[in-house]
Amino acid sequence: MGRAGTATEGVAAAGAGNGGGGISAIDARLRIAAALILAIVIVALRGWPALIAALGFAAALTAVFRCPWRTTLRRLLAIDSILVLVVLTLPFSEPGVPLFSAGPLTASREGAERALAILLKANAVALVMFALIGTLDVVGLGRGLAGLRLPPPLVHLLLLVARYVEVIGQERRRLRQAMTARAFRPRSDGRSWQAFGWLLGMLLVRAFARAERVSGAMRCRGFRGQLDFAGEAAGLTRGDGLFAAALVIAALSLIGLAGL
Repeated sequence: MGRAGTATEGVAAAGAGNGGGGISAIDARLRIAAALILAIVIVALRGWPALIAALGFAAALTAVFRCPWRTTLRRLLAIDSILVLVVLTLPFSEPGVPLFSAGPLTASREGAERALAILLKANAVALVMFALIGTLDVVGLGRGLAGLRLPPPLVHLLLLVARYVEVIGQERRRLRQAMTARAFRPRSDGRSWQAFGWLLGMLLVRAFARAERVSGAMRCRGFRGQLDFAGEAAGLTRGDGLFAAALVIAALSLIGLAGL
């Protein structure tokens, strides 16, 4: 954990020396690439010291990038609520040394260890993504993806989804309020399911209509299938280099702890 902690201090130092913009000024291309590489390294780790160190390093990254801890915990709980089924069932489906019995089912030590390893890896990867990618704004994310030479249609799709998902959410809330104003009370019956089907259909119709209006507005403003991201070809700074070096040290330290 010592070398990983030193690497975290290096990340903070890189942000401090990155042109006055702080840690948030790290190049978006570098942050996206680093998040993917760290995720691959974390998934490949084995051994409890390496997994615990990876989780600690990921948590330190969220602190360095000033992720709101309440939001971060809420997102982690959402992820863990999905993983709880795997954690609870894997010990009973993995053969190995018996750990305990629950009626006709027997949990194995190997299954419990694998379930815990999956939980640690998933949380570590999620924290890395929250810190490095989750703190980017939509324009920064688009600039980074375009700078990594992703296909332009994919970049446009991701940007438009990120931009308009909240707009569609507001439309859904307005439709839902209109249903409530008309005394609709959801129940588990055919009439309620039919009403929800109408809600979904109307939401799709309005989303399509808005997409048509947005497309027309973009074409009127000269859009020809290519977004121009100002500064996407800018070179890396000294702070970016220090940030990359710190993350390489952290990744190599984790690999060394895992004995890979």
